[in-house]
Amino acid sequence: MKKFILHGDMSAEFCKEIKLNVSTMRETIDALSAILPGFRSYYISKSLKGVQYLFVDKNKNNMENYCVDLPLTENEYDIVRGGLCRVFSYGISW
Repeated sequence: MKKFILHGDMSAEFCKEIKLNVSTMRETIDALSAILPGFRSYYISKSLKGVQYLFVDKNKNNMENYCVDLPLTENEYDIVRGGLCRVFSYGISW
């Protein structure tokens, strides 16, 4: 099981954190879509508007949308809206 901490408007809309048995970003998005009503349409709508979400691990490594099929090797990830300014605004700094 991996712990995912959602931030910003995604957190306000759905939940602050969730544990999932997933291996990749793609599996995470699919699981969130299955568990949280309205998540898939929310995620697609944001993507079409140019919003990108990053998965940031405890070592401050981030994975962008093009990494969807790479293995998630850590046990905890923050899901934040893309861009360094936004990452810093959520208190995740390195």
